[in-house]
Amino acid sequence: MKNQIYTIFLLLFFIFSPVYSLSPGKMIITGFRGVSPNDPRIIQLKKTIDEKKIGGVILFKRNIKNKVQLKQLIQYLTKNTPIFVVIDHEGGLVNRLTHPSFQLKTPSPELFCKLTKDKQQFHAKQISTTLKDIGINVNLGGVVDIAPLIYSSSICRYKRCFSDSQDEISSCTSTLFSAHKDHHIFFALKHFPGHGSTPVDSHYQLPDITKTHSEYDYMPYHTIMKSSSNYDMVMIGHLMDTRVDNKYPASLSKQHIKTLRSDLNYDGLIITDDLNMGALYRISRNKATLAAIAAEAGNHLLLFEYLDFSDIDQVLTHLGEIAKQNPTLKKHILDSSKRINMALSLNDS
Repeated sequence: MKNQIYTIFLLLFFIFSPVYSLSPGKMIITGFRGVSPNDPRIIQLKKTIDEKKIGGVILFKRNIKNKVQLKQLIQYLTKNTPIFVVIDHEGGLVNRLTHPSFQLKTPSPELFCKLTKDKQQFHAKQISTTLKDIGINVNLGGVVDIAPLIYSSSICRYKRCFSDSQDEISSCTSTLFSAHKDHHIFFALKHFPGHGSTPVDSHYQLPDITKTHSEYDYMPYHTIMKSSSNYDMVMIGHLMDTRVDNKYPASLSKQHIKTLRSDLNYDGLIITDDLNMGALYRISRNKATLAAIAAEAGNHLLLFEYLDFSDIDQVLTHLGEIAKQNPTLKKHILDSSKRINMALSLNDS
């Protein structure tokens, strides 16, 4: 009973506290350098977290030596300040937790989906239990891009796609999602509106899916969200479809996010793909500019593979300045902060 009262108190505090609610820093998730709490860069990062200048971190192999080291690092970064601790753990090619101490050999999404249900549940439980034990609360592992029947695919050729069947994708995703949910871990679906039917890798160039994208690519989202309204995080990809928006790719597009909200009735958190990726270079290479466009589009979380401390200050300053002149953006920052604070408090309860 005491825990329930404390949770309710936290929710009310987070929702109505102006200090927390109006901070655009809560929207920023960034990668970083270093592996040890004794590293001056990590000490500075912790200070940045405690000052609410960022709302989360994403882990890469550069931050990971072994399980004991990673657990200690996360405990240090999250002490007294709840944040999103994010990792890409799809399995197969995309696996940061390769040291033997993790005892985690996760098959690729394609191979996972070919396993029996019992074996799928075994791996899903193993993943979520390990992430929970380490202190990770977001897994960007839900690659629901459908394998194309005709076109070549930069995602699927590396076995990162579950299947070419929306029903199989929905079933495999549901197994993973349920296991993560049981351990209070966000399991993000990606890359909306669908990265399957393009051979272009958005790490380097902007894929134009105008001629290749169809309802076929949307179907996994329709099937998944029809089966459950509990999915609580979707990643927007850097994907250009001029039929929807002739200026911006999906990750920076109000129109694409409106489609996700209205056509799919999705009401959870929306996170960008990495805003440092080469796909966005034709839009801008300025991190603050991209952050502002992404926030104005309706993203709640702004993901960067890396920001240095001066970058963080520039992004915060720019967002704050624009919000003063733009009531819609100010309202969105307020709404995002409330959503984020509520998600973190419920996740931690």
